[in-house]
Amino acid sequence: MNEMLIGLRNKNGELKVKDILDLNMDMSVEKYGDGYRVKISRGYYLDGEYTEKEDAEAALYNIANIRNELETAQ
Repeated sequence: MNEMLIGLRNKNGELKVKDILDLNMDMSVEKYGDGYRVKISRGYYLDGEYTEKEDAEAALYNIANIRNELETAQ
């Protein structure tokens, strides 16, 4: 997938593909069932779940770094 596009799930579990620069990000890691997921913004979660909190946090930082790189490249 293009670095500017990101696969997300909405609150109904539907897959959405969004432009990362169009999102109002307020990211966090949340407990979800037996694992963790990355909340990107109100109503959207990164497509995927993690068994370890540290893995979810690493994914959060990766998304933040990609966003920062894209913003500074413009």
